[in-house]
Amino acid sequence: MMIKSDNTAFFAEQNALLPIDDLMARDNVKKEWYYPGEFSSRTWQGKAYGLPNVTAGALHMLFVNTGLLEKMGLDPKKPIQTWQDLDALVEPAKKAGLLVMDPGKISTGMSAHQVWTSANGGKYWDDDLKKITWTDEASVQAADWLLQFVKAQGGKYESVAIASDPKNVIQPEDWAPEKYVCCVNGSWWFFQMSQKNPNMKYAAYDFPKNASNPASKGQTPTTGGWMFSIARTGKDQEAAWEWVKFTTTSKNACTFVEKQNRPSPVIACNENPELAKANPYWSVVTSNLANNISVPTTSIQPQFEQIYMDMNEAILYERQKPKDSLEAGAKRAQQLLDDWNSKRKPG
Repeated sequence: MMIKSDNTAFFAEQNALLPIDDLMARDNVKKEWYYPGEFSSRTWQGKAYGLPNVTAGALHMLFVNTGLLEKMGLDPKKPIQTWQDLDALVEPAKKAGLLVMDPGKISTGMSAHQVWTSANGGKYWDDDLKKITWTDEASVQAADWLLQFVKAQGGKYESVAIASDPKNVIQPEDWAPEKYVCCVNGSWWFFQMSQKNPNMKYAAYDFPKNASNPASKGQTPTTGGWMFSIARTGKDQEAAWEWVKFTTTSKNACTFVEKQNRPSPVIACNENPELAKANPYWSVVTSNLANNISVPTTSIQPQFEQIYMDMNEAILYERQKPKDSLEAGAKRAQQLLDDWNSKRKPG
């Protein structure tokens, strides 16, 4: 079975998937072959239920239009590494009739606030899935910074939001008009840009950290990606396991993603020097993968997503003060989490 790993909890609770820990131990398949965030996002309650065939990480890198930096009279080679670096671009961008970026435009399945909170050293819930942490200091700082960054650029989010589907990532044609200096996007962006915006000059950096917070490392979250699993009712589980190994641990695991112009969840695949020759920012891709935080998900993930997406919008569109929005969202989410925990089966 090829399933999305943020559904692992749901299928595991239904006893629909075969845990593969014993098979991995028998055949010497090591979890260390994979990036930590990639492997752990395919587990549930300490058991592995599949192996990743494509990455769930490298979703959030900072892309910078260096041509626009030159237009603004700034050094295009100076890295943009912190929230404060982004803040410093606001006034020069305004003078040039530009916007720095839409900070609310983030990969699907998670909110901007969740990503900026993770970069600030915070979490959305604890690893035991018992406590919602949206009112922690790292989360509050992220919400406050997001709103002030929006207001500094355009007064309100409507003036900053990029004109594209709010539920989808930025597309090359959205960035092509060169109105925004920066954007956040994933590893696929390099190939897309080479196909659709081949003449645009840009650089790529790790996701920015908050220089005012020592706990901020610029790490970004992942709720999981595609994986190959084995149905517990499968008629030939040994054959299924051979297929899983073939596609996720052998040279074929490398070839599969190379043909798709994307990184592999297998660390060794990305150490091919030819990949770095083809992409001068390959080290940014692998750094992002190594620093990804696997967010533990539940069988009711869609309901949580709805709550924190509502909360995110309330912050950006100023329907509530950031702290009030966080408190209201956390209360709803904690009730949902408590109810889910009360019905969970032990084990």
